[in-house]
Amino acid sequence: MSNRHRLLVRIAAVVAAAGFAAAPAWCVRAAVLAAPASGAQKPGDAAEDPVAAWRRRQFVEAVAVARAEGRPLLVLLVPERKDAWEAGHWFGALLRHGDDAFQFDAAACVLACAPIAEVQARLGAAAAAVAPSPCEVALLLVDLPASAKAAPTKVTRIEPALQFRPPTPPEPKSPSEPPVPQRGGDLAWQLDWRTQGVRTLSAAVHAAAQKHGVDPAAVAMATERGLTAAEREQAQAWLRDGGDLAPALLLRAAVALRQQAQALPAPRRTQAQAELATALRATAADRPVAGAVWGNAYCPPCGMAAVSPLCERFLDFFRQPQQ
Repeated sequence: MSNRHRLLVRIAAVVAAAGFAAAPAWCVRAAVLAAPASGAQKPGDAAEDPVAAWRRRQFVEAVAVARAEGRPLLVLLVPERKDAWEAGHWFGALLRHGDDAFQFDAAACVLACAPIAEVQARLGAAAAAVAPSPCEVALLLVDLPASAKAAPTKVTRIEPALQFRPPTPPEPKSPSEPPVPQRGGDLAWQLDWRTQGVRTLSAAVHAAAQKHGVDPAAVAMATERGLTAAEREQAQAWLRDGGDLAPALLLRAAVALRQQAQALPAPRRTQAQAELATALRATAADRPVAGAVWGNAYCPPCGMAAVSPLCERFLDFFRQPQQ
């Protein structure tokens, strides 16, 4: 056993003694890393897909963090392999271009990507709540009690009526007009399709968050408790005067900042809330999403001859981070 693993095991013992709810999130992550994986392979078992194994570990960690912080778990369901590539583009577009309401809904949650079978295996929720979805892009909002073995207290399914694949390119308006090329040409029609789809997804998540009862005030209070005195001072200075705020702090404190902004005078309140939503969109690709990595459509390995509008960055379910 390495010194690192001995340390993780000791932290895990402390977390177990204190209870997940009483332990800081970094302690919970360490405890998850030290714990043996449920369903761990035995000698002689067939080799597991390393990306699937990594994604399972990521999901277990996200569940533990959601329990510890008392925040809802927002699961982006990874569909069958044939649909996973396009679904990753939709999820990336939603996170980077979703409307203001969606940005704050997402910031209030712990995000994780997982296939529905993994959710069923790890959470033990009611069969109807986590049954396979007929939609290629679907999500779950899950409330989890602090106890590590307790089943979810509430699950809300999100199944938007989305046109998953691009429509047929429009026909030429006249015989002299060339047809819209499939790659590298006029993609205005694709932009319209993708923009409408992101609006549909944003509205579906926001409606589900309201139905589910996501409580921004409770999340804000929990967030504030986790900030250092220096971070709270920086956040208050930003609320008062505007200016720059470190992206990492912005992502952590967005819900609390939005709640506090409601007490500001009207002009600054409106400005602060708009700035927060814009900043969340701008830094979305800097926010780790458990179970996926951010892909870049312009990087050579992707080999994409044309970039679908709003999908320059997307969630890639087929890779794990480079070690």
